[in-house]
Amino acid sequence: MTNEGKSAIGAFQGSNGNATGLIALFKDKPFIFTNVHVVAGIDKIKAGTYSGDEIEVPDVVYLAKEHDIAIIPLKKIP
Repeated sequence: MTNEGKSAIGAFQGSNGNATGLIALFKDKPFIFTNVHVVAGIDKIKAGTYSGDEIEVPDVVYLAKEHDIAIIPLKKIP
């Protein structure tokens, strides 16, 4: 995987274990796209990229439970 590819994949750590999500721009704003079951039950999401960058994760997460999609807004792209 290229370094660019590694920086586009977010790795999550929480009480439920580890998982991944995609870091992408949507309407020129950065977000992490993942699944609801990935972030469910986590009090504080800790995240980073496979290239080693830490991701500052806000307390806001948008959920579409019926589609198992979670969207996390970011302040900046790591």
